[in-house]
Amino acid sequence: MSWKVVDIEKIKNVYFIGIGGIGMSALALYFQRKGCSVSGYDKVPSIVTGMLEAQDIPVHFEEKPDILQALNKKETLVVYTPAVPSQHKELLLAFDSGYPVMKRAEVLGLISGAYRTIAVAGTHGKTTVTSMIAHIFKIAGKKSVVFTGGLMSNYDTNFLYDDDAEYMIVEADEYDRSFLNFDRIYIEAVTAVDADHLDIYGTYANLTDAFKKFAGRVQDEGVLVVNEKYAALFDTANERIYGFDAGKYRAVNVSVRDFKFDLEVAGQVMMEGISLKVAGVHNIENAVAASAVALEAGIDEKRVRKALETFKGNWRRFEIVYNDDDVVYIDDYAHHPREIESVLKSVREIWQGKKVTVVFQPHLYTRTRDFADEFAKVLSEADEVVLLPIYPARELPLPGISSEWLASRIGKEVPVVEKREIAEFLRNGSHEIIITLGAGDIDREVKKIKRMLEEKYAK
Repeated sequence: MSWKVVDIEKIKNVYFIGIGGIGMSALALYFQRKGCSVSGYDKVPSIVTGMLEAQDIPVHFEEKPDILQALNKKETLVVYTPAVPSQHKELLLAFDSGYPVMKRAEVLGLISGAYRTIAVAGTHGKTTVTSMIAHIFKIAGKKSVVFTGGLMSNYDTNFLYDDDAEYMIVEADEYDRSFLNFDRIYIEAVTAVDADHLDIYGTYANLTDAFKKFAGRVQDEGVLVVNEKYAALFDTANERIYGFDAGKYRAVNVSVRDFKFDLEVAGQVMMEGISLKVAGVHNIENAVAASAVALEAGIDEKRVRKALETFKGNWRRFEIVYNDDDVVYIDDYAHHPREIESVLKSVREIWQGKKVTVVFQPHLYTRTRDFADEFAKVLSEADEVVLLPIYPARELPLPGISSEWLASRIGKEVPVVEKREIAEFLRNGSHEIIITLGAGDIDREVKKIKRMLEEKYAK
């Protein structure tokens, strides 16, 4: 059913297929706040499904069409994610039985029409920038509805809701061209436009074309805030460039090891010595992007500064899980070569001369195939590399594409270890910096690795 004929105000039940997805769960919380009865399916229990169940949202983990069938069709909206297989029993029932069915992105696009929307897109960096903007608006007292693609450490959630909100702050995902469901955006931010999701786009040219269409969704009086490295892709009068070397908004006098910088606006230093709690040169860049959005929205510089200096980061975004004199353990969602490169660059700058061990779980067979050379090159920069088997997500295996195949291209001895064995594997090694990377389910091993390190290095 076309999303344009769904009247959300008449919906009493919202049923999610794939409710444990980080974007889906935020929508579930939104509809619960709107007074709807919310429930749904996901493949396996997770931190996110546990969070939903703690909010009295029922979640089940087996395909049970009868649960959906019991809901009144005229009062029920079914929301699904493209990550769900097309032959999923509940999804088939929803389509075959005439329920209103919408993709997650379509629902977000529909909701956004009620607010002044600030949408953040990019092949990496968008989660942190969205969360920073949300925190700035919270500190500034600007009433907002917030949808992020990660759990914000300041609030332990991926969703914020103020009654009578004026703004919607949302992470706009490029996967499946989802961000093209938004229209008449107040402020857009584009953090990066690197080749990715080629299983969807086919070519980098098609990907950049989609980003250009996204940029065209800005209102005539709106603003496009864009990273200096990608500004040439866009040619609009309302463009505001940010970065280190060029643009209206720049980080200058940067101290990566201290997480400090000055913010320059239009050639003049506006804020000196901004001190972040989150590490890495990439987070300084993210802070400049968030500042640009906030200042363009008219927020006072003192509140921008206060928010940046109290921002605690996001779950799995350069998250320092364990840190003592013997070893530092960092966990990050990075699953694209450019993201891994950024993480490694920050680690090398902060912990100079330390041995770096990377544990990487490749995400998707197609991404592993399409960027094999780039993965091999960037991973080879680590002192030690360990791979987990490829996390397939929505995909079936591709002949010849495996972690063993990727390991053979890296140019050094790279073991492939089962996920459940990784903590014990690391216990038997000698490490100074450990980094776990990936967008699959490697996060389920983080607590085990942390516990192992606590036991091994207990004083």
